[in-house]
Amino acid sequence: MSIGSDRASSAARGQGATSFAESVPPALTPPDGMSLEPTVVLASTGEEQQAWSGSAAVLTTGERTRLVLAGEVDASMNDELATCTTEITRLNGPLDVDVRNVTFMDSSVLAVLARLTQRLSAPVRVIGASESVRFLLELTHLSEVVELHDDFPEADGAADGPRETGSPA
Repeated sequence: MSIGSDRASSAARGQGATSFAESVPPALTPPDGMSLEPTVVLASTGEEQQAWSGSAAVLTTGERTRLVLAGEVDASMNDELATCTTEITRLNGPLDVDVRNVTFMDSSVLAVLARLTQRLSAPVRVIGASESVRFLLELTHLSEVVELHDDFPEADGAADGPRETGSPA
């Protein structure tokens, strides 16, 4: 089960698939010095990566833990998601899962969310779910065990700002 783009998953893309720039008609080419290849710059390292590859990060903010997912989050990220899950379980506090920048999600991520709801003693909130993500959460009945929010609630310590887990306060 997956959501997001009509493109194949990240794992299959490397097998003769065309890039985004190759699929754009010549009449829509960008001005000199600009590129059609979508990229993102990771704030933590300044490193560029393709926009369709996913990322996951565990942050702490006040009393809460935040799992930030972005891009295409799928089975190709199992190792990264396992590392995040281990850290989140160790912290064992209330969890916010920020999915505002998710462009694609498959069932492996839903399985991670389901495991977290079972392992944590505090509630799990999903923040910024698109219509497609909400559909998957409802289809799998995860919407019955997580709280869905369009944005971060004001009174959750967010004013302190997130900081990466393990970094000095």
